[in-house]
Amino acid sequence: MAHYQGMFEGTKNKPMARTSSIRLQFLHKRLGHVLELFVLGLLLILLVLVMTYGISMAQGTTATGYNHSLFIQNGKVYSCGANEHGQLGKGSSNTLANSDLALVPNLEHIIQVSAGLYFSVALNQDGEVFCWGNNHFGQCGNGSNNDCLTATRVENLPAIKEISANGDHVIALSAAGQVYVWGGNENGELGLGDQLSRNTPSRIISLSDNIKSISAGVAHNLVLNAKGDVYAWGNNSFGQLGLGHFSRILVPQIVPSLHSIVAVSAGGEHSLALSGNGEVYSFGDNNYGQLGINNINNQATPHLINELDNVVAITAGIRHSLAITAGGEMFGWGDNQLNQLATDVTEINYPILINRNHSIRSITSSSNHCIAVRDDGKVLVWGNHKEGQLGIITPNHSAALFLQSKINYRGIVAVSTKSEHMLLLNGKGDVVAVGNNDYNQSSNPFNSNSVLLQNVKAIAAGSFHSVALLSNGHVMCWGVNGYGQCADSNKVVEQASEVRNLDHIKAIAAGTYHTLALQANGTVWSWGQNKFGQLGIGNTKNSLTPKVVAGLEDIIAIVAGEKHSLALAADGSVWSWGANDLGQLGCGRISASNKPIKLGKLEGIIAIASAFNHTMALQANGQAFAWGYNDLGQLADGSTVNAYLPKLIGGLKEVKQLSVGGSHSIALLGNGAVAVWGDNSLGQFGDGQQISSRVPLQHRNLSDLNLIYGAYRSTVWLSSNGELMNTGAHAFVLSNYNSNMDLVQISKTAINWEK
Repeated sequence: MAHYQGMFEGTKNKPMARTSSIRLQFLHKRLGHVLELFVLGLLLILLVLVMTYGISMAQGTTATGYNHSLFIQNGKVYSCGANEHGQLGKGSSNTLANSDLALVPNLEHIIQVSAGLYFSVALNQDGEVFCWGNNHFGQCGNGSNNDCLTATRVENLPAIKEISANGDHVIALSAAGQVYVWGGNENGELGLGDQLSRNTPSRIISLSDNIKSISAGVAHNLVLNAKGDVYAWGNNSFGQLGLGHFSRILVPQIVPSLHSIVAVSAGGEHSLALSGNGEVYSFGDNNYGQLGINNINNQATPHLINELDNVVAITAGIRHSLAITAGGEMFGWGDNQLNQLATDVTEINYPILINRNHSIRSITSSSNHCIAVRDDGKVLVWGNHKEGQLGIITPNHSAALFLQSKINYRGIVAVSTKSEHMLLLNGKGDVVAVGNNDYNQSSNPFNSNSVLLQNVKAIAAGSFHSVALLSNGHVMCWGVNGYGQCADSNKVVEQASEVRNLDHIKAIAAGTYHTLALQANGTVWSWGQNKFGQLGIGNTKNSLTPKVVAGLEDIIAIVAGEKHSLALAADGSVWSWGANDLGQLGCGRISASNKPIKLGKLEGIIAIASAFNHTMALQANGQAFAWGYNDLGQLADGSTVNAYLPKLIGGLKEVKQLSVGGSHSIALLGNGAVAVWGDNSLGQFGDGQQISSRVPLQHRNLSDLNLIYGAYRSTVWLSSNGELMNTGAHAFVLSNYNSNMDLVQISKTAINWEK
């Protein structure tokens, strides 16, 4: 767990007791800068974790730092989340969210992991301890204060049987029952009688040799001896030591009112203790109800939580708490502003059942995100996800529990995604929607156990609305309708609604706030926002009803960009209209047009693609052209200069399909290979890297693909057998399509997690 006073994102301004710790103030400032790096927010729930595949997991096989997570599989450690101090152990550091599950190299036979604020700790079966990440206070225990980008063995320790990290310090319990500490110590959390940090391990001499269990809080600690007595020390500004006062303690002191205790958990500034008869006691900070005693008064002595019994496991987060009963039920209480309790309340001061009928074996939540392991070995994740620490790419916080399940996409024939939601169509004509549902554009994906629509033959996802073409030629729309893009009088269309007076439609397209439809007779209809002339009706007035786009005949394909539109005629000519400030119309100038313009320099075109502000066209001979916005090299001409006329993409031959993302582009070649270029800062290429390219690169890890789809900052790959892969940010995919519709996101590297 990792928490410091004032560092809570999303929390409200409540009066709190003040701590005089200079370190807390310093860390608050430092955290503020870190959070700013991730304000883009990667958005709500779930990844394919390796633990998902029936791996037997016990307490200690998962760990949560402030903004990163650790997992053990077959003795190896995997990490995800923020990596600004190298806490993922990948040999490098960066300021990007890392939602892909990465192997921490050079670690074998690991049996326990733990995580502090920005650093990680692992224990192997031989009793050796390894640390990596932030080392400003010596928390890596290697005698220096330089960050450790790879796992580093902590020297001068006896055989260790348990580790616990939090804040900026580590506690280690030896096989002989002795306690060793290192790292930050400004609140006396090392228990050595002073406030000096240590960058090598020191033994707490004042503790006996019969310590049974340890738990590190942010700046206070709890240990349990073989007799069931609890010792506490460190920061005590909220009474989290349970000693009846609020004074800092520099050496361990016994908590007099606790006896026959079997487990302890030190949280942000509160503590939990579990007795042998299954009762839970809490003490310390209670401003958010994290003590679970039906009030918000801080407590300097342990208080029994009356609503709980038969508890077998506890964990204290920053300002929330969780417990598991003998029957596998999971209860939570306290702060829920980052959805730590997986429910819809802001906070609650008594335990509530939150596990949704799953039998839970273990829980980890030392920060603002949570990990639980079911009896069948499946993993649940929820809570804060700003830095990718859930191992998924979804909205910032997940409001409910979601099962991490393995990929099983079969029968998908079409995908449509522009930004934060995705539509999927199978061969039977069934449509499901996943992703951001702020405006009902994906029809509540988290509780969707049935298809959204049936008898569908085409789908189109706008930025905040969805469109479906039925097999009878009628069009359905739902989602945001502020500009009339759903052809409805309501501002938000909550259920799929048929567009009136429109039939015999054979193709559809959705822009950010406008919609297009192609009729069987070759005419194009448009409705929605028209500020930039993207409806092509000769004016810039929005339209709540479909209007014919004048001047177009024999059209065979349509696409909608962010604020512009394109049409492909049967003779191979391309027409464009709408916004043109970035050259997206390809007509040689930058002025917008509210009527279609024929692009004279393009002939023999058989396909067109556009999603936002750049466009591509495919010629019958397999050559590709691109024009429009080029800030990140998405036009593949080696530059970042916008192109106002179509330009041939050099180096590409036998192109079979083109797709356009926000600032990246993808081409499927005739030999089954894939070429990618443009922005890759969030892993859009699916090559395991974050290196962008201004020229096409052949993807070496993908083959046997049938279709490709570019989204704003992600890519969807559809194989010839109907299986999906999804890479980059804002990426949403479906797992177990024929069963529970759980949301998952595949790692940045396009690999098969089923192996």
